[in-house]
Amino acid sequence: MPDVLVYKDPETDVLRVVRPAPDYDGTWKDLAEQVLPEGVTAYKVVPSENLPKDRRNRDHWKASFSQTKANFTVSEDAPSDVRQQRVNVERERRKTMPVTVSLSTGKTFPVDMDKGGRANIADLCLFAVVKKSGGDSSPFKFTDANNVDHALTNDEMIEVGVQSAQQITTIHEKARALKKMETVPDDPADDALWD
Repeated sequence: MPDVLVYKDPETDVLRVVRPAPDYDGTWKDLAEQVLPEGVTAYKVVPSENLPKDRRNRDHWKASFSQTKANFTVSEDAPSDVRQQRVNVERERRKTMPVTVSLSTGKTFPVDMDKGGRANIADLCLFAVVKKSGGDSSPFKFTDANNVDHALTNDEMIEVGVQSAQQITTIHEKARALKKMETVPDDPADDALWD
């Protein structure tokens, strides 16, 4: 389940929950600056499953809030765990960005890397392996991120799958490297950090 942002209302002393829109692709800091009331700087990011079932029970709310490990603050001098969470958010955003594949046959085109796109590529790649082992050389009709159709051989479809998987692996490796830095970057959205 997705994470939510929790903060304490300064007027009522009640904990409030902000659930990002499904298509929100900004950082937690950006979201906090947009939604927090004036004067509130402290917030936490909590997995949805950690929220108490009885939301009217204030003691349960307090327990859930105080037991959350990540203590987020809106400031330029964010603690290391906050910066690491920002890296995680940026990592997930980058995993959905289209990637250009360059096949050994000379074909080059962008592919969708959102969750549905990656699942589709993985399925077609597996099907290409099965077809190839069975001697079926009929081409695949593959639609790229620009909505252009390509006729791909089994080997070309396998290459698309391999390069797409390598992109995800590379993003995860870069994210891990960023989080291991002595000072985790405050703004992990900088493209230079992912080159």
